[in-house]
Amino acid sequence: MNWIKKQNAGTWIMLGSVVLALVALIIYIVNSTTGELAGSEMDMIPIWLTIVSMALLLILFGAGKKLNHWIATIVKLAIVVMLTMCIVLLSFGREAVATNLFIPGMATPGQISCVTVAIVCAAFYVLSIIALIIASFIGNGEKKAA
Repeated sequence: MNWIKKQNAGTWIMLGSVVLALVALIIYIVNSTTGELAGSEMDMIPIWLTIVSMALLLILFGAGKKLNHWIATIVKLAIVVMLTMCIVLLSFGREAVATNLFIPGMATPGQISCVTVAIVCAAFYVLSIIALIIASFIGNGEKKAA
C-alpha cells in the first residue's frame, strides 16, 4: 500500500494509457467481428501491437525509476509508434466500408455504424498516445520527498 501512495501523477497517467489502449483493443475486436465486417478476416497485427504496447507500459509502470531514462524513453517512443500503426491498420481495414460513405445514397446504416465505431476506436488509440506523451513529460516513479 505504501508503494501505491508514493507514485507520482506520471505513473498513474501511464496506467491510464494502458486502460485506454485496452478499451481501444476491445472496440477493435468488436468492430472487426460484428456488423459489416462479420464475415471478413480480422487483421491480427493491431491486436498483437496493442498487447505488446500494454505489456511494455505495465513493465514501465512496475519499473518506475529503476529503469535507465534513455531506455524508458526509447520504449515509450516504440509504444507510440506501435499504437500509431494500430490506427493506420485500422483505417486500412475499414477503407472498403468507408468508400461508400462518400457516394450519395450508397451508404447503408451498417456501414455508417462500422465507420463510426472505427473512428471511436481510433480516438481511444489517440487518447492512449496522448496520455503516454503527457506521462513522459511528467515522468514516472516515486514522488520526490519535500
